[in-house]
Amino acid sequence: MRYTFESAFAPHIIGLIEQKRADGFSYAAGEKLLKRFDFFCKENFPEADVITYELVAEWSVIRPTEGRNYRDNRMNALRQLSLYMLSLGMDAHVPHNYSKSQKPVLYIPTQEEMTAFFKEMGAWKSPQPRHQRFIDECKMMFLLY
Repeated sequence: MRYTFESAFAPHIIGLIEQKRADGFSYAAGEKLLKRFDFFCKENFPEADVITYELVAEWSVIRPTEGRNYRDNRMNALRQLSLYMLSLGMDAHVPHNYSKSQKPVLYIPTQEEMTAFFKEMGAWKSPQPRHQRFIDECKMMFLLY
């Protein structure tokens, strides 16, 4: 262990880390995130010995200096701790499974939009004749796509 844990969740955090390492994981990143959670609990919820919805909601707030994926990693570490505590027969609110990344919503153009696009592309001419070959190649690439 690189860190010392001081909140009421310390024995459970240490147990989870030991279990992960016994299963063959280094769990260094998880340990670091759980240290942040331990400090958060010590500062904001010093009397808490159960992972409640309120604690999870407060921990899930995205900090101004972090991105969504880092927040998701924090929440997944807490999820692992909650599941570990449940496996010991304790009460714990399990946050929902946060995904690692957002999947973009694809936009599929309508037939009318595609017709208008290809009409504009067909009318596209270079003001300089030496660039016309490049423009023709671009048109062909769009047609192939």
